[in-house]
Amino acid sequence: MATTPGWVSLLLAGALAYGCSTGTTHRFEDDRWRFADSVSVEHAITDTSQRYRLDLSLSVTDAYRYRNLYIKFRVEAPGGDATTSLPVFLLSDSAGSWRARRSWAGTYSFSTTLNPSAQFTQPGTYRFWLAQYMREDTLAGVHAVGLKLTPVR
Repeated sequence: MATTPGWVSLLLAGALAYGCSTGTTHRFEDDRWRFADSVSVEHAITDTSQRYRLDLSLSVTDAYRYRNLYIKFRVEAPGGDATTSLPVFLLSDSAGSWRARRSWAGTYSFSTTLNPSAQFTQPGTYRFWLAQYMREDTLAGVHAVGLKLTPVR
């Protein structure tokens, strides 16, 4: 009986796990996130017993001048009900040192789990919406923002 090499099994498992996730990454033109530039993704929920991990990612450049970034996060259910939260990314310490390493592309990437085990009570299409929630209309230095839903096993 032939056996599959371990690295092939690992590669297939990774591909399957990745394929089960739903998400979006939005890159901002000129690395500027305007207040009006909300980002949204829709996801169809068929199994209301399935739980999901909701992860938020952010990428900034040296042009970003604040220690944190507030984001307005809204989930709209198929029936019209909505919940809103205001997660914050802590990007640098009090001395101004970034809490992430600089990538080869010149950006600093951050991620946080918004909910490790979200459960949706109604079947149908949910809309997840992100907007910057700072005191400026346009934030310079914001390269990208993303949201990912991953089924929890």
